Amino acid sequence: ICRDRDHCLHLVASSGRYTHTDSTIHGRVPFGYAKIGSVAAGVEPKFITNDVTHDPHMLDHEWAKALNLTSFAGYRLLASDGQPAGVLGLFSQRIITDEKDSLLEEIATTASHIIQAENAADRLQESQALFLMFMEHVPVHVFIKDDKSRTLFVNGPMIQSFNASTWIGKTVAELFPKQFADSMLADDQLTLQQGLRSVDEDLPVEDGTIRSFHTTKFRIDRENNAPLIGGIATDITMRKLAEEKLRQSEERLQTILAAMPVLLVAFNAHGSAVYVNEVCELAMGYDSEEFIGHRSLLHTILPNPADRRQFLMLFRAENGQQHYEGEITRKDGTHRRIAWTRIRGDTRIPGWSTWIVGVDVTDRQLAIELRQRTQELLKANADLQKSKRAALSLMQYAHT
Repeated sequence: ICRDRDHCLHLVASSGRYTHTDSTIHGRVPFGYAKIGSVAAGVEPKFITNDVTHDPHMLDHEWAKALNLTSFAGYRLLASDGQPAGVLGLFSQRIITDEKDSLLEEIATTASHIIQAENAADRLQESQALFLMFMEHVPVHVFIKDDKSRTLFVNGPMIQSFNASTWIGKTVAELFPKQFADSMLADDQLTLQQGLRSVDEDLPVEDGTIRSFHTTKFRIDRENNAPLIGGIATDITMRKLAEEKLRQSEERLQTILAAMPVLLVAFNAHGSAVYVNEVCELAMGYDSEEFIGHRSLLHTILPNPADRRQFLMLFRAENGQQHYEGEITRKDGTHRRIAWTRIRGDTRIPGWSTWIVGVDVTDRQLAIELRQRTQELLKANADLQKSKRAALSLMQYAHT
């Protein structure tokens, strides 16, 4: 019984008196079983007997007697990796001499070569089928050209987008308008020179619209043959449209932020300023080039360590909206009082880890201080008048 089909000889061809392959005895032989199984397992390279009716290594003596068989020879057939591929066996009514053994061994060697070639052809065909299947389903545009920019291969997405099934043997000069073809031909030549190229290009597709592609081309070197050009193109039309919308949105946002009547400062994840608006420039006296990326300027604007510490705690806060009011020192040495507010952490702008807005409350503070001073002066005057009246009363009392 052959329990492991991967380690078992299966009769696949038979000629002469015994032409069927479904024998219960010879149809399947496990590796290592009897002499033919030992040959298959690599224990012995071959087996020859000139007494098949009595040799204990033979499987069916009665069958051999019924056919008047005298001899048997079995030769191992090898695959390309040196592993057993099968056994070539011969039953004969004549004795197998040394000369016949040598001839049969040569036939077995030839048979091994034929099997190896057939297996290689099967593997190549399977590999080609897998390659074509992959190319048909890969969600990018793939092409191959020769060194003259003639198309040799296109995959399914290329056919769908460009009707490229008609491209084989043609150059881009025959397939695209001149304004597109010239740049593509030039890029092909640069690819052959440099080995690898990546470009973003706008190309007309089958329906007449223009779509954007990110194309990577690479040189395929071949021994004793001119190199080829391989290419992979990804449709980035939607991405570019999204990028353009984002750019326009960011421009509108920058316009709005620049026009806001408050101070605005944005910081990146490293704590460096990446944006200040015009109101902030005017309030501090520094332009954006002096401010952005120069963390040491914070020591000049906030010379008081306590104020600086409070300010840093404000824009480094993890979550929530926080406030801080303090005094800054302008470039000209004057002072202004600013009420700062950190924008909530979920209000994100690309590149801005934290952003804060400030309101100049210097005038409000001056008004508060002036009112307090006025109140103090009024109180001092009232106290003075009270003291004056008390003094006059004492003087009048003394005179009387």
